[in-house]
Amino acid sequence: MGDSEACQYAIDHGFAPNENDESSGVIWLGTNPTTTATTKVTTKTTTKTTTTTTQPSVPTAKEGSLDKGDIDGSGSLDSTDVFYSMLYIANAAVGNTVKISKEQITAADVDENNKVDSTDVYYLMYYIALHGIGIDVSWDDVLAK
Repeated sequence: MGDSEACQYAIDHGFAPNENDESSGVIWLGTNPTTTATTKVTTKTTTKTTTTTTQPSVPTAKEGSLDKGDIDGSGSLDSTDVFYSMLYIANAAVGNTVKISKEQITAADVDENNKVDSTDVYYLMYYIALHGIGIDVSWDDVLAK
């Protein structure tokens, strides 16, 4: 591309030097086009996640004395009672507080050794299993008293 062609190309496309600038013996006439500056603004959004931990609780059973093993006070022994026994034991083992009444703790202590532990869960599951297959045993039979 010759100098005059290059000059015409530059002028046609808005690229012209300031008036009277010289380049290779060619005089440029005109002015540079207006320069526009573009600024990119980046916004950073930070999201904070808050985790709330709630302690599990055993539903409050009806007032009064509960039957042995009937932790939820439903009137029957089933897997829900086993679950609540295990929930209480697991949380007590790691120092979590589980809201449970004294009556519920007494009901969960099926072997009556003044502590609720895995042995109580075993006897409760055994009692429920025997009754589930139609063997009508008493707590004394299960606990071998």
